[in-house]
Amino acid sequence: MDVEGHEVNVFTEATAGRFFDRVDVRLVFMEWMFCRRLSQPATVQRLLNFFHARNYVAYDIRNYKLLTHYRHWPDNILFKKSTYASYRF
Repeated sequence: MDVEGHEVNVFTEATAGRFFDRVDVRLVFMEWMFCRRLSQPATVQRLLNFFHARNYVAYDIRNYKLLTHYRHWPDNILFKKSTYASYRF
């Protein structure tokens, strides 16, 4: 899915919540550069909360867990469901 900066509007309880609750989505590849630039931290936090509530963890595309603040994350990231954290995609 490529939504060019609208990730914060797509990954919400009202839009994607039911889908993620019913389908075992193991991995989400996301272009993070758009989210990183948002001036509203609460908006980005809502997006992060969506994934954290479903046990997803952020990784870079080399499969390293992202431990820094989201504004320092690379342009492309992976949200991996924690039950699949050891898998390389």
